[in-house]
Amino acid sequence: MKREERRRWEFPPDFAHGEVMLGEAYDVLGARWLEQAIFVSRFQDELLGEIVTAGRFDDYFLTVEQWVEGDEEPLESWWTSRARGRSRSVGLSTGGEGEPLAELVIEVHPARLRELEQGVLGVTREGASADESRFSRRRRAHIDLLSLIALTTRLSDRAAAA
Repeated sequence: MKREERRRWEFPPDFAHGEVMLGEAYDVLGARWLEQAIFVSRFQDELLGEIVTAGRFDDYFLTVEQWVEGDEEPLESWWTSRARGRSRSVGLSTGGEGEPLAELVIEVHPARLRELEQGVLGVTREGASADESRFSRRRRAHIDLLSLIALTTRLSDRAAAA
């Protein structure tokens, strides 16, 4: 039960999301850029309502936190406290309505995101759609954020090499 309610995770630089280690983001994007950024994804769930997941890097470690509709703290104050001190925000939009919390928005259809996860990252979400638990629903949004960071890293690295 405690594991199900936890909504803050910390990842070391050697954590792999598919074929991408989180520490690679420092090599590709640089510490200065990365530690001034906050990554965000929003997900509208038919059972839980809105889920917002935010990630910040500090000294090679990624901290991911999640807000779920109905939390005591309003979204605006939750977001403001997490984005404080960050000069840029990068968002993932899979719903087609943009991401108002982010300055730079990457819009992609959910099916295309799965294609990119498999083709670029080597990530396969097995059984994710079959499991309808609260934890699984929140985990989907958490994985979206990790994919946003890993795709930003991998595709930026490819663009730099081209």
